[in-house]
Amino acid sequence: GFGEFLLSIKEISKNKINLFGSEPNTVKQNKAKKIGLDVNFIDLKSHKKKYDIISLLNVYSHLEDPPKFFSMIKKNLVKNGELLIQTGNTADKEAKDHYRPFFLPDHISFASEKILVNILERNNFEIIKIKKYPRINFNIETTLKELIKYISPFHKSNIHYFLKRNLYKEDDMFIRAKIK
Repeated sequence: GFGEFLLSIKEISKNKINLFGSEPNTVKQNKAKKIGLDVNFIDLKSHKKKYDIISLLNVYSHLEDPPKFFSMIKKNLVKNGELLIQTGNTADKEAKDHYRPFFLPDHISFASEKILVNILERNNFEIIKIKKYPRINFNIETTLKELIKYISPFHKSNIHYFLKRNLYKEDDMFIRAKIK
């Protein structure tokens, strides 16, 4: 992305952690570089450097072949190195219950806890923790904004998601895993 996560870690650690970001989009790379972050794009097939932690925030949905990707990325972790993955948890839902839009063709792989845990375990990762949470923050402020959009002829509201919020309460997830 634009480096928001790296910037947060940089600030919290007071620059005591070496950080590197990989981003294929050159516009996002350049914006991250402008705020002092080391961001480029790496080719996993040839990249040899090893890391203590690799974060994959909103990456899974862009992968053409997730099992192959996780097979390749594990060589870039040190012994006991960790992955932090953030992605959707919706692949097991019926199409009518999926949060829209899908943002195709950018989003080509849909995950669920079951699918991702299976891929990670087949690639010799141990799951440390899974945290599921709603895609939409169902609070009073967000609800009011959606109600206003609902009555406005110029905006599309997502109020129908609020009405079925129990169906969407675990639509996103973080998974921490380490090499066994």
